[in-house]
Amino acid sequence: MVTKASSKASKAGSKAGEASAGLSAPLSVASVRATEERLLADRRHANELIDLLAASASAADVSVRLAATQACRALFVAWAEAGSLPLGAEEAAAEPADEAEARQASALEAYREWLRDKYDRFVAALGSQLGAAAESPELRVLALDSLMLLASAEVRLARPGAACPYYAALGASRGALGAGMLAMASAKAALP
Repeated sequence: MVTKASSKASKAGSKAGEASAGLSAPLSVASVRATEERLLADRRHANELIDLLAASASAADVSVRLAATQACRALFVAWAEAGSLPLGAEEAAAEPADEAEARQASALEAYREWLRDKYDRFVAALGSQLGAAAESPELRVLALDSLMLLASAEVRLARPGAACPYYAALGASRGALGAGMLAMASAKAALP
């Protein structure tokens, strides 16, 4: 016979296991979409990006992985277009007028660096996903599509100033195009 106390203990243990796996709660396609909307609406929810990245890489349900990958891709493109995610060469910032402005600029720079790190990890994960023969064809096709979309954004949003900013964006060692090409060249199985 199961008692209320043992049932609660079982649920608490289950939740602790989920938290230790890196996800705060089991994600569904609907919760992925809600998280994407929260992230687009307000930067205060930025840490939820970590859950989306984890789900895109390792959620048990393929539909959740697909939704999380699409959400991450859409978020990174939107942030790049808004200027929060630096994809090209950065323009020199003006000197802050006072100490408060300097702190705000420093916090924004730290956020941009954090976001760029998450972007770079996402691009690397997409490259691994594309090259992994064990991945489902749906995930591999989405990885290829995402890498090409991100490479397009990198070129489109390249900052002018270099002799040829588009070439620099395409040739970036940590860029989406490079990750996609490397994954295709080293794939263990035929690409979808």
